[in-house]
Amino acid sequence: MQFLFLFVFLFVSIFSGPCFAAGTEIKLENYERSAWDIGKMEIIAVTDVLGDNPGIGEELADMFAQKIRDQKFFRVLDRKQTNEMLESAQISFHDTPDQDMLHEMADTLEVDGVISGKVDAKCSTGTRYRRYYRDDYYYDNGKRVHRRIPYDVPYMNQSGVVRIDLVFYSKDKKRIIGAVRDRKSFSKDYDCYDSSYLPSDKDMIFKYAEELFRNNLYKFTPHFTIRKRNLEDADNEGTKLALKRKWNDASAVWQDQLDKNPNDFTALKNMGIYMEKKGKYNEAVDFYKKAINFRPYDPDLALYIAQAKNADLIGETLMPVDFNDKNAKLKIAKIENEKRVFINGGKELAIVPGDELLIVKKLPLFDDKITTIIGERYFKIGVFTVGKVFEGASLGEITDTSKDYDISEGDLVVIKK
Repeated sequence: MQFLFLFVFLFVSIFSGPCFAAGTEIKLENYERSAWDIGKMEIIAVTDVLGDNPGIGEELADMFAQKIRDQKFFRVLDRKQTNEMLESAQISFHDTPDQDMLHEMADTLEVDGVISGKVDAKCSTGTRYRRYYRDDYYYDNGKRVHRRIPYDVPYMNQSGVVRIDLVFYSKDKKRIIGAVRDRKSFSKDYDCYDSSYLPSDKDMIFKYAEELFRNNLYKFTPHFTIRKRNLEDADNEGTKLALKRKWNDASAVWQDQLDKNPNDFTALKNMGIYMEKKGKYNEAVDFYKKAINFRPYDPDLALYIAQAKNADLIGETLMPVDFNDKNAKLKIAKIENEKRVFINGGKELAIVPGDELLIVKKLPLFDDKITTIIGERYFKIGVFTVGKVFEGASLGEITDTSKDYDISEGDLVVIKK
């Protein structure tokens, strides 16, 4: 019996032990600006998207504009109004407008930015054949002979390529501040009896143009991302502390290890992750580059370096704000200047002079590939300090604003006592 108990204990220890080992994967939360540095733009226009496929530009422009509106960072001019104003000013174009024409458009439309461009597509449908074989038997001089007879079965194939070319012009900077040039090839087979269900060229072009735009949408707006990182060496004392969220203590351990051995791979990689978590991206890249010298083919480190290099953060880290819809009753109603701001909340909400209320913006939450919106987050971008309180309204000033982030009428104000 004792032998059986010992055997069971050893079996469980050996085979179940790894299941209880702590993983080293962590998630870093990053707030990123648009790669196109939207600055102080508020109102933009999306022109008709031209190209070699007449009739689709209007629908694509409407789709692009709506997807940007959904992000709630810009007000987008109505396309009909845009066309009427451009036509009245006798501004026309047949390709992606150049910088001078975009500036003229921005002046005419009285907007802060213009998105314009084209979509070109080549699409063809043809009949193709698949070769099959059937068995055939016959007798020759009393002997049974087998042969394979080929035959072709027709099917339909639709293939082509869609290309988008979009530019984003900033009136304030007087230049094109970003461009998207992307393409999507496609090919799909149909049985002949399905030929009546073949999508038209227009449907196919729209489908893939929408996909291309959606894949580049994050370039238009600020966004919140989650990046996965794997800490090195689960048995390292610093790693153990980091996994318990004791990051400052962990960094002290890694720094001590580097003081003793500047080539310590574990400490170099983990210090890079720590610096990235702190938003110190240049320092993170430095640590990652030193670490990759010892593992030049490490795909994780190559990705970390690329992502840290491309991080386009604002100067200050924004503070996340958790609140429910009941607290989001207030909005900025009017801004005369930073010291004379009205919000639509007063005595009935027990607001009193001296209260500091948070001004917040909603930012989209993207997946790891930064292509699909999977949620949303709210961030503090300033503080509204209450000066006077009236029935249904309060007068005060905006203080403690986050660096280089605009506050505008309609932004939410959260009661934070």
